[in-house]
Parts: sequence; C-alpha cells; structure tokens
Amino acid sequence: MAQDVDGSQDHPLISRLPESRIVFYEQVFYNEYVIALGDWDRNAEKFEEDLVIGGKGTRIVYFIPETYAPRGMYLEYKAALEDAGFEILFSADDLPGGFGRGITSTASFIGGLSSTRRGDLVHHINGTSDPHYIAAKKDINGEEVYVGVLAGGGSIHRSTPVVVLTVVEAEEFRGELIEIDMEWERGIPERLEIERDDPDGSRDHPLISRFPAAKISFFTELEYDEYVLGLGPWDHGEEEFAESKDLEGRVTRILYEIPTDRTALEIFRNYEAALERGGFEILFSGAGPEELGRYGEAMYKSRYFASGVAAGHRRGDIGYHLAGATDQHYIAAKTSLRGQDVYVGVFVGGGSIHTPNPIALVNVVEVDVIDLDLLSAGELMEQIRATGKALVYGIYFDTGSYEIKPESEPMLEEIAELLSENPEMHLYVVGHTDDQGSFDYNMTLSRNRAQAVVDRLVNNYGADRGRLQPVGVGPAAPESTNETAQGRATNRRVELVKKLMD
Repeated sequence: MAQDVDGSQDHPLISRLPESRIVFYEQVFYNEYVIALGDWDRNAEKFEEDLVIGGKGTRIVYFIPETYAPRGMYLEYKAALEDAGFEILFSADDLPGGFGRGITSTASFIGGLSSTRRGDLVHHINGTSDPHYIAAKKDINGEEVYVGVLAGGGSIHRSTPVVVLTVVEAEEFRGELIEIDMEWERGIPERLEIERDDPDGSRDHPLISRFPAAKISFFTELEYDEYVLGLGPWDHGEEEFAESKDLEGRVTRILYEIPTDRTALEIFRNYEAALERGGFEILFSGAGPEELGRYGEAMYKSRYFASGVAAGHRRGDIGYHLAGATDQHYIAAKTSLRGQDVYVGVFVGGGSIHTPNPIALVNVVEVDVIDLDLLSAGELMEQIRATGKALVYGIYFDTGSYEIKPESEPMLEEIAELLSENPEMHLYVVGHTDDQGSFDYNMTLSRNRAQAVVDRLVNNYGADRGRLQPVGVGPAAPESTNETAQGRATNRRVELVKKLMD
C-alpha cells in the first residue's frame, strides 16, 4: 500500500483499520466542528440535528482496501467506541447517498496535509456510496471528547472505500494570544527589537501584537495616506462597501502568514478578544459571505501593496491569497489615545488554493489632519492685497457633503471679521474639490459648498449677501497634485477672490 501523507499520524485515541492509509490529515489548536446528529437535508443544506463543538480538532481521511465493506467498517468503529465506554449520540447504517456532501459542506480541506488534490478528495467524499455514520461522546480526564466517523464505499471518482474521522477535544475559547498595549507611544523601541524571520524593515505595530508563530509577509507604513475603513459588506458589483468611513493619517498595513495548525476562527477570536479587553469600540464585525460579501477582494487593492516590503511574494500573489481566502472574518474598531483617534481593521482568512496557511491582515490608522494653519482676518487681507485671493483651509465638510462641520466656526469668524473690517470689499467665494469622482459631480459639490459658506456668513454672522458671490470650479484649478493624499487635501479648499466692482 502507498504511504501515509508526510507528517500525519493516527489520533492516539483511536486506531485505523488494518492496511488503510492516511490521504488527508489536519490537527489544529482550536476550531468549531459540526457533529451530525441526523440526516443531511439537501434543500436546507444542513443536518436535521447537530452539535457545534469548539476545541482542539483532528480530522483524518483514510483510504481503505477494497476488501472492506462500508457496513463492516462502521460496525468495527462502533464496537470500539462502545467498548471504550463512549455514549453513542447518533448512528445510522441506512443513510441516503448525499450524506457525504453534508460532511464536506461543514468541513474545510484547504489546509492540512494531503496526498491528493483537495478537489478530488471532496468529490470522493461527496459521492461516496453506501454511507454509514456514527457520532459519540465520552468524558476523559474531565474533558469532553467527541468522535464522528463516516464510513463509505467507492464513488464515481474512485473505487476505494473511505473513512472520515473527526475527533474534537472540547474546550472553551480563551482569547489570550493577542495583546493590546494602550500605553503605547510611537518611538518606544522595545517591541520593535524582537528578532523574527520577517522582511527587513518590517515590524509589528506597537499597539497590537501578532498571533504567536505568525510571520510577516508584507509590511508598509505611510506617514500620511487616505484609507477607507469597511463598516459593512463588500458589494462585488458596485465595488464598494455598503457602509464605510474615510480616514486620513498614518497608515500601517501588516499581512501575517500563520501556521496551518491554527484556524481562521481561533485567530480572529483572539484579535476580537484583545480589542474588547483594550476597551475599543467595535464598529463592525462579521464572518462569511452572507455578512461580509467577498471581503478578501475588498482588502486587496493594487495600490495597497504597490509599496512596502514583502517576504517571498510577488504583489499579485498577496492579492490572490487575500481574495481567495476561505472562512473569512473581519472586525473594525476604534479607540482614542491621548486625544488622537486610532482605527484598527483586522481581516482573517483561512487557506486558499494558493497556500494552505491562514492569514491576518492588520491595518492601523492613526487619524491626523494636515497642518494647514488657521488664518486670521489680517492674514487673509494680506494675501488678498498680494495676490488678489486668500486660500482658506479651515472650513470642513464630510466626504461628498456640503454641510459645514462645527469645527469650521473659528475660520468663519475670521472671514466675517475680514468683511466687517473692509466694508467696501466684495468677494467671490470659490469652492474647490480634488479630482476624485466625476467632473460633473465635483462641479456640483463645489458650487453647493460655496453656497453653504455664503449662507452661513449671512445667516449666522450678519454678512451682506450682496457682497458675496458663490462660485464652484470643482477640480479645475488645483493648488497641488491630485496624485497624493496630501495634494488632494490641499486642493479641497475655499478661496476668497477679490471682486472688482464697476
């Protein structure tokens, strides 16, 4: 007979049938497993009854010599479990042919060790003939242990009989493997000096530790950039989040690869627990396509990975792995440290067709605003005398909005004072945008923003509407390049242009 897949072994609790061989083996520290306690309902795509058990899990697929019949295999395992004092939770030797599909629908064979292609394995289990199944439970040394055994004959893909063995050593999830350092201050070196086999120049963000044994696959830290934080499912057709928040500031992105004996669920639960212990506000959390859509696709944008340091990957490989990751989870959270808002987005996925390793993408945004000084009425007048116009950056709007934000009031007060001190002066109030979005959209937005400024000066500060003419020029007169975040911020402005009267 052919050899077992390298690195595999029988579970010490239960032996194999003679002459059988291991073609798939996976052992992980924590996952959740579906233990079938009833038939598979094809229409509902779930077992009629089941248990979901979390804990250390082992899954082994054996190919069995053709001399064994499925009923004989089933009776051998059932007798062994009964002799060992296991409680039989469910057993059936007259199951319909689709039961194997239920087993593969609730199990992932992307990770682990295999001597056959994953697709061949899944097809073989799906189509196995004459399926028999047993689920059992026993308390061993104070811990509950669950065993599920599917025994079946050949399929249209292979004549070999098969046994799928699942052993779950139940335990409560503890969530102690990720640390949050709320005392962190940028520049403290201790946590950055740990030597690991990571790309040169990469490091953990000092706010949040890595999952144990994880390796950095990609790292970038940008002093100032824009970032869209997902707060809802990713719409593949529209290529946008159902809900999101636009952020600007220092952006750190770290992609970790994690050993295959860890699962996406365990990794994610640890990040989730760490953020909750750190007092973060959880803004959004979800798992799977129903709650997230194709979130791995959303996490990969070509510009996200265009710069930075990578270990053993082309940038395209990183994107394929994110987009194709199985068992996807995501959480977005926010905290305030020393008066600064800090946002964290963590995406976790299982293995993909490109690699068996789970991955965690940790994005940290330390929100900041570009330091554009608030100008006094006198400084505004000096600019107008010198150039005929004054550039105003202290009037703020949310993205896509023309509603003036409260923090704009100090700048509006200075403009009102300028008008009061120069009663003969008339002004064009000119709205400018960056070049993100369509031209027509930006033209309308800039006109609406200019009109909002005029309305506020008239209604709140008693300005003479006849001295103010709102104008919107959209992106047509940039002050800087639109190819950088800082340049776009410079272009989003209001200008006060002196209007010469006849």
